[in-house]
Amino acid sequence: APAAPTQDVARPAPKDPRFAVQREALKAALQQPAIAGPEYDALPLEAFTHPVYVAVHEAVLKAGGAGSGLTGPALLDAAAPHCPEGTVRRVLSELAVEPLQAKDEVDSRYISSILARLQESLVGRQIAEIKGKLQRLSPVEAPDDYRALFGDLVALEQYKKSLGEQAAAGAWG
Repeated sequence: APAAPTQDVARPAPKDPRFAVQREALKAALQQPAIAGPEYDALPLEAFTHPVYVAVHEAVLKAGGAGSGLTGPALLDAAAPHCPEGTVRRVLSELAVEPLQAKDEVDSRYISSILARLQESLVGRQIAEIKGKLQRLSPVEAPDDYRALFGDLVALEQYKKSLGEQAAAGAWG
């Protein structure tokens, strides 16, 4: 994942489809922390690919995370000091009030589906990385390493499939 920015950076376009799930996950953490809770807090920084979203996620975690018991303005106030001034802090404030994209009410199924979709994206990137390593590795010259990586690949592909099913079940498809 890109490092959290230390200086002002370009703001991600709110409607950019490449970052839609990341944006929605951050909104869920800020607006519905009681529902997002530990499931959100377990997301690694690498789940976010835009530097601004990495920084917002990091700020939420440094404030105690969605599972901290803080809600509304208290969570926003706790996260803001961990954000660099400028774009990141403005985006943090935006995400705290921008409506979630749920077709129906925002509930645990919806938020769980967003977080599953975000994890699915991260696992997809990990799968691509392992496939690249496998292509560069000789199964004849390094059979143990090859088998270990192939085992990781199979496990990650199964996990990605289960995350996709979880995401689809909660209407974030």
